[in-house]
Parts: sequence; structure tokens; C-alpha cells
Amino acid sequence: MEAMNSFVTMGSFFSVYMVIFTVVRLVLGVTLSVLAIKCMLKYLNDGQKS
Repeated sequence: MEAMNSFVTMGSFFSVYMVIFTVVRLVLGVTLSVLAIKCMLKYLNDGQKS
């Protein structure tokens, strides 16, 4: 019974870890995309001015 309980705890901990990892990856991806788009727009605007 004890082994089963520790196994369940490890499973739920792993699930939480996976969720956190997925969220962090999504946030990083969105942040990088926004930065890339901002840089691209700035570059395009500077190119049009000159």
C-alpha cells in the first residue's frame, strides 16, 4: 500500500512538472515571437524612412 501511495505521488508530481514545463515553453515562445515581430517592424519602418 505504501509503495502504491508513493507511486501516485510521483505521478502527480511528474504531471505538475510537465504542465509547468509546457507553460514556460509557451511563454518563452510567445515572448520570442513578439520580440522578433517588433524587431522586424522596426527594421521595416527604418528601411522605409531612409
